Amino acid sequence: MKIFLKRFLIYLIQKFSLNARLASLNKLVNYEINNPQVEEKVFGYFRDSFGSEHKLIEGLRDKIKPGWEGSLKKKNYENIPSNDAVLAQLHYSKSQLNKLERLMSIHSFSISQKMDVLEIGADNGLATFQIASKQPRSVVGSDIVQYQINQGVIRKENQQMKEQEINYIKKNRKKVGDFFDKKTKDIVSFIEDDICNSSIESCSKDLIVSWDTLEHLNNPSKAFEEMFRILKPGGYSFHEYNPFFSFNGGHSLCTLDFMWGHVRLSSTDFQKYIKQFRPSEYDLAMSFYKENLNRMTVNQLKQYIKIAGFEQIMFFPNIYIENYFELNEKIFVECKNNYPSLELIDLISPALYIGLKKPASC
Repeated sequence: MKIFLKRFLIYLIQKFSLNARLASLNKLVNYEINNPQVEEKVFGYFRDSFGSEHKLIEGLRDKIKPGWEGSLKKKNYENIPSNDAVLAQLHYSKSQLNKLERLMSIHSFSISQKMDVLEIGADNGLATFQIASKQPRSVVGSDIVQYQINQGVIRKENQQMKEQEINYIKKNRKKVGDFFDKKTKDIVSFIEDDICNSSIESCSKDLIVSWDTLEHLNNPSKAFEEMFRILKPGGYSFHEYNPFFSFNGGHSLCTLDFMWGHVRLSSTDFQKYIKQFRPSEYDLAMSFYKENLNRMTVNQLKQYIKIAGFEQIMFFPNIYIENYFELNEKIFVECKNNYPSLELIDLISPALYIGLKKPASC
């Protein structure tokens, strides 16, 4: 039933006027989940520059981004995750890879021993080692150390901080690698590389993958061009990402206390809101809002893919029906005031799955 509803929602998004789409969406969602009116505890109000007043809901941030408090803690570079913590993370990364493999299998594609694989945004290497366990020829995990520093409570751009971060990531990756056999570990390597301006050799990879990374790229158009360059002819690229415009696209630091708040407020109002209601988070939240989240719409994404030269073989918006009973015309208009090019699908797709292929002759 849910698969049918999701398909119907996509049909509505593409076919009808905004009012009709939203009316049908609300009717359909409310019917399906039979959602009673939940009593919301309002702890305050915020009036934006357009004159709209927003009710601030207690506990909403906890529901949208559980564990957000961790983003505010000072990183202890001596504190390496426990075995249990790593096992839990590995279980999650394995589920991500399994999902990707199911999607790849639709196109008769699987990870094989002859493949050279690149993971973008590898972080601690959880998915990197999971991919390596499939025994391709090689797996390279790339990331940018400065991105990790920018997310920290203390964001000093100095050599000492960078060295601390590099050593910390190395320790974490070694910890993760210890859960795998030597054969798997031997085909894994990690590099410092910006996919928007990559140093990786052209036509050197059979497969490029990423999870929760595309939304953080500072130049996504250039990134797709670089991926195209790096892939061998006939190579594939698969990505799962969390767009900025979705209800949870603000991540832990920029999720506000009303639905789609980070999209409904202009940058000036967002700054005012953080200063008024979260003054202790101001520097960290504003840095993340300005530097670590791009504003790529679905239409822009498709354009970047086409310009780069890719064949789009999969484009699947993962719509969580249960989360959209609050969407209405007012919210959509407020979002459009700030981002005129966004569409309804940008707001109701907290995850997008993308499959691309580089032509065999190019």
